[in-house]
Amino acid sequence: MHILQHLEHLLWSKFKSPEPQSSSSDVLAFVDFAERIVLSANQNSPLLRDLNRFRNLRSDEQERDLAGLYLVIEQYLTEVEANTAYNRRRLRTEIRKNHSELFKLRKV
Repeated sequence: MHILQHLEHLLWSKFKSPEPQSSSSDVLAFVDFAERIVLSANQNSPLLRDLNRFRNLRSDEQERDLAGLYLVIEQYLTEVEANTAYNRRRLRTEIRKNHSELFKLRKV
């Protein structure tokens, strides 16, 4: 009987619901952070439209598009507006420090 319980536990643990992804408020806090940096670099940046569009997405769409948005932000701040105080390393370090909840990935 003990072996059957162990096997049942192993089976159900594989189908357990995934750990929660970072919450919508965590994602929006990151978007606010990115917007402040972009605004400080260029108040007329077309990236501001993308950030506003992202804010209006449903949470599942935000989750889907977050990595792509981050890459656009990183490229913009480090290549297009290279006069900002951020290089890739500094930007990534600050995001890991202040927005670590974004790195809690859902287990598949």
